[in-house]
Amino acid sequence: MRYLVAAILCLVMGVGFGQGEDILGCNIPGACNYDPAVDYYLPGSCDFSCLGAMPGGGGCFDEAACNYGDVEAACIYLDENGDLCAEVGCMDTAACNYDEAAIVSGFCDYTSCVIYGCTNPNACNYDAIANLDNGTCEYSSCLGCTDELADNYDPDATEDDNSCEYEGCTDNAACNFDPDATVDDGSCENLSCFGCDDISACNYSVDVIYFDGTCEYSDPGFDCDGDCLDADGDEVCDEDEVDGCIDPTALNYDPAATDDDGTCQFLPSGCMDQTACNFDWQAGVDDGSCEFTSCGGCQAPSACNYDSFATFSDGTCVFPDASGECPTICDSDVDGDGICDVDEVPGCIYDKAYNYDDSATDDNGSCIFFGCVNIAFNNYNEYANSDSDDCTNTPMNADFNSDGIVQLEDLLEFLISYGQTGPEWSLDWVAEACGVVADPLTEILEASVNGCTYETASNYDPIATMDLGNCVFTGCTDISAMNYNHLANTEDSSCTFQVCPDFDGNGIVQATDLLDFLLVWGTVYE
Repeated sequence: MRYLVAAILCLVMGVGFGQGEDILGCNIPGACNYDPAVDYYLPGSCDFSCLGAMPGGGGCFDEAACNYGDVEAACIYLDENGDLCAEVGCMDTAACNYDEAAIVSGFCDYTSCVIYGCTNPNACNYDAIANLDNGTCEYSSCLGCTDELADNYDPDATEDDNSCEYEGCTDNAACNFDPDATVDDGSCENLSCFGCDDISACNYSVDVIYFDGTCEYSDPGFDCDGDCLDADGDEVCDEDEVDGCIDPTALNYDPAATDDDGTCQFLPSGCMDQTACNFDWQAGVDDGSCEFTSCGGCQAPSACNYDSFATFSDGTCVFPDASGECPTICDSDVDGDGICDVDEVPGCIYDKAYNYDDSATDDNGSCIFFGCVNIAFNNYNEYANSDSDDCTNTPMNADFNSDGIVQLEDLLEFLISYGQTGPEWSLDWVAEACGVVADPLTEILEASVNGCTYETASNYDPIATMDLGNCVFTGCTDISAMNYNHLANTEDSSCTFQVCPDFDGNGIVQATDLLDFLLVWGTVYE
């Protein structure tokens, strides 16, 4: 029966893939009937009966054997069911069914993976998945004009064949000559470009190329519509204008004049009160400018602030003390900080600022407060006025169980709090971490405090013209707290020392917070 099956397989396989040219049989070198001329292994054709009579064996070192590597026994090629142990398969890499694990050459298939088509990328019918050219390539159906601006544009063409046509006037002497046109459409005309090219003429045209002597001009003193010219818009024609002084208060006022020529003459004006500091003896008209303070001062020669130019005493004399020392006297102390204006040092006086100047006495609005200025990020700092380029949605800390690393236990804690909303946080630890309420600004500052010119400050004063050095930036000032703000200079009792799962601060623990949590997964906190 075995040989009958083998014979049938031989016939079938020989016809199926070799057409009589391939030889089937036993191609396993260890078999009793091994035939080196065999091309493909025929199942059941090998005979291993002679191996049982071989002495000793000396070990099996044939990879096709079931007991390959056995150093004592002879090679065995069939398993307990009588099947060959070796992997039989196609060993030709060019075949469709190539088996890289096969060690015994078996049937090879060269047709099932073949895809016929045009394999030339330059052809109109190129088939990217074809691996065997069938001679169907053609190169004409995709040719045409691919320029959408052309009159014969072909939307189906993928390759331009230089056949594009552009209709227009091709006569270079015509007014409407089109240098891009390749086909004359009979539209050429020779009239529109002739006319008047003088910009001062009434019939001037910007389209004129050739002057034809047809320019028309308005009458002197009139425009092209026949209206008189009135350059100053005073409804008096330019030719009727009369130059002179048109100010009734002037000494040389001319009622007939219509155009002021700058010749008006006036009596000198000034303060005409002889008791005033700025009395002007030449003034003929009092202009209300009299003042009576600039010439006042201390007229006592023994005073520290004696003013030899004072014309009357204003009661401001300051005299030396018992030791003969004069007190510091300021001509001006605008901000009232006890430092004379002349002695003030401008600069940034807020020590939380990047450019803090400890020698400055007067803040000049130059302080730079670095931080994230984009409100869309979790680390947005409302007090910053200069971006620090470190905006991020990564939580500062996500170690809920305080073991120094963000891992599964912290994720479980987060999921327990998922869906919690403020201000009514139902879990005690979430309420303690997220429900901190800062002290109201009115409890920290007096309502009358003003003079801060920094817009990001808690007590910004929009009507202040100079900064009095009293800007307050309320927040958590404890560096060990989770919500420490490096720009805050006044504590508002908002510090929290537990991680709040509401990382984005929108009042609810949800998917966005989970995504933020995952950003720091595995982080180790020192």
